[in-house]
Amino acid sequence: MASEPNGLPLLLSQPPYVQAGIACIPGWLSGHLLKKFGGAAACAVAGGSLLLLYLHNKGYVTVHWTAINKDVKQWKETTSNIQREHQEGFKKVLKKMKCFAQTHQYLSLGFMAGFGLGFLL
Repeated sequence: MASEPNGLPLLLSQPPYVQAGIACIPGWLSGHLLKKFGGAAACAVAGGSLLLLYLHNKGYVTVHWTAINKDVKQWKETTSNIQREHQEGFKKVLKKMKCFAQTHQYLSLGFMAGFGLGFLL
């Protein structure tokens, strides 16, 4: 295939266990990074929200909820417009990913196994 990266034909000429093993490495790295940074990001957002609510409750901070609700409504409208605009492009990317996963099963399996191991360990 002409659209594939340069190293892919060399990798595809290897036995299936080598393909899966090599694909496991970036999968593990992706899962590990998601576990580390995803948890930290979730804690930061949740902690910031709880801190803001606590400070508002104690009277240290005045929160203008009507302005926040107005901004959230505007944000929802903006994101729904963006979603409609980019929906076709997203569908094309998903279709390409599905095609790649179906044609390169050992690479996909190795990546998923590595991702699971990286996320769990």
